[in-house]
Amino acid sequence: MAAANRTWNTALVLAALCGGCKEARPPSLGTIEVERVVRDFLAEPDTWQAVRARADAAPRVEILCPSQSTKIDGVDMPTLVVPPPGEVRLLLDAEGTAAHAKAAGSNPLRLVTRVGVDQLDFGKLSEQHPEVHVAFELRAGERVLAREVLELVHGQHKTNAWADLGGPSGVELPGLTEVSLRTETLLPDGSPLELTFPLHAGFGGLRLARSLPRPRTPSSPEAPNVVLVLMDTLRADHLSTYGYGRPTSPRLSELAQRGVQFEACYSTASWTWPATASILTGLTTMEHGLVGARSSFLFEQSETLAESLQLAGFTTAAWSAN
Repeated sequence: MAAANRTWNTALVLAALCGGCKEARPPSLGTIEVERVVRDFLAEPDTWQAVRARADAAPRVEILCPSQSTKIDGVDMPTLVVPPPGEVRLLLDAEGTAAHAKAAGSNPLRLVTRVGVDQLDFGKLSEQHPEVHVAFELRAGERVLAREVLELVHGQHKTNAWADLGGPSGVELPGLTEVSLRTETLLPDGSPLELTFPLHAGFGGLRLARSLPRPRTPSSPEAPNVVLVLMDTLRADHLSTYGYGRPTSPRLSELAQRGVQFEACYSTASWTWPATASILTGLTTMEHGLVGARSSFLFEQSETLAESLQLAGFTTAAWSAN
């Protein structure tokens, strides 16, 4: 994208890996609402306490996957699993959130989470209870701040997906020092049902956040637009840019001739997920912790390149072919 004073300062990621698109609509500059995480409950075990739990399954942090279908929003996600009937208390750091509130201005504190049930539990639904409803609640004392009910129907696990509790932006928590999360299983008529096995139901991506407004900055020679291109599983020794006999990468060679080409560039890992996480965070694999299939996510404390650019006024976007 050509730099021009009338455009937003823009950072684009053209990748075979990474998503998270944010649409750009010039010519109005306007502001960017950047989400800043105040507390990541899944990375901080001392920030939540079990209030009620089944004897055979205590609340815990695990990876849940509602669906493996690429057409369903059911991707693996770190989750505070609360097998129903269960309840956990979330502790809101009054000192930390107050300091963050001062920096954020008048923007309210929000609890952001998604609720779901792991796909493997569908096979456990019996003929006696072929349809079960799972209720998820966010409460302040006895006051229900948000409620979501998911319907589990035996044999229909392919339509299972995550649901945003209180909407995609979360639930505002004005002046609260603690809240609780509850789960419960119900029959279709709404009466309580206690299953004979612990259901893997919980709250994914559980965090406290605030929105920080940042003015969109115009691009200029001093602050140009940025394009980051990631190509997965591409062998350097088969690129003509690096001396391969056949003209396999003519456009990369043209770019290298008028730019900077690194002759020695080493990855932090030998495979996609940890290497890409390092590119986008500047952290080693041991620092960001994304090292295996059961840790295929970044905790909220890991600030990405896109988030840093947003704070600087860049309008970010991404396109993925994966």
